[in-house]
Amino acid sequence: MIKKIFRKFYEMPPSVTASIRSVLAIVAFLIGVILQPHIQRISGSQPEDLPWGLFWILFLLVIAGIWGGLQYWYRRTLASYKTESQAQERAIADARERMTALNVEQLARCDKIMEKEIVPIDELRSVLICELKRIDGVIKAAWEVVNSHHNVSTAATERINFEMTLITTSLQDPELTIASWCNRDNIRPKSLGLRIDDGKREIYRSTEAAKMIARRGTETMIIEDTSDPATDYEALYEGQKTRIRSSVLHPILSPKGQHLGVLVLHCERQNFFRKDDRRYWRELFSVFAPSITLKLERIKAFNKATRAWPSPPIPMYEPY
Repeated sequence: MIKKIFRKFYEMPPSVTASIRSVLAIVAFLIGVILQPHIQRISGSQPEDLPWGLFWILFLLVIAGIWGGLQYWYRRTLASYKTESQAQERAIADARERMTALNVEQLARCDKIMEKEIVPIDELRSVLICELKRIDGVIKAAWEVVNSHHNVSTAATERINFEMTLITTSLQDPELTIASWCNRDNIRPKSLGLRIDDGKREIYRSTEAAKMIARRGTETMIIEDTSDPATDYEALYEGQKTRIRSSVLHPILSPKGQHLGVLVLHCERQNFFRKDDRRYWRELFSVFAPSITLKLERIKAFNKATRAWPSPPIPMYEPY
């Protein structure tokens, strides 16, 4: 609680913090003025003057000790907060660089088309419209940023296993699915296996992503502890809450504010994602969200156009 107060105080405008410091200095001065006569009693002639004078001196020493402790704690908290903020800024900068690299790579592919006399229609479609590999590239880049910046100075046996997934409406049916994913072990999410192999197409209806889409949530959502009854987190299969202990969900919105999907990041460490860091996770995910939005919109627009043609010159593209 006190740490939150310190952080709020640090984030206030300089004029506000200066005013608060001035008020505290005035209060300290007034306390000194009020207690001065009581402290002077230590040299008085009455029998009770000496004990009372010592009492007020001790009282001031206790107050000074508490004030010094708060100052020390504040500076330690401030130093830790600055270090954390700098690490977050580096992560966001890295995310922007990775997205720039992906865009440059895409431009290079477009340039190669111009050098060819004959361009296969599938290549033209994948470059000018979209392909699932490009969405996978964005999801992988997002995962690499999180993994590289949040597993720093961690023992090899204690490294956090992050998993990034993109949940969106399937192009094969009207239900939600995981269109793209990335994790350390490169293992397909178990829930996706249940959907594909066991035919449980409705498996994602009860997820937090589905709830976010249903209520048209536009803010980044933090689930600090999936085991907390207050979160009402519903497991899709036995043991899921052991693997998914903390999560972040970020909506993928169209320019009109329609939900195209939800970007989900989770890990097996309880309270790793904190609501106090919501702004950071929103800024980080916002680096990748526009690119994902563009790619999903291109795929859907292409499929809508091909359905309107009596004899589509390009095969309908349904990657997920």
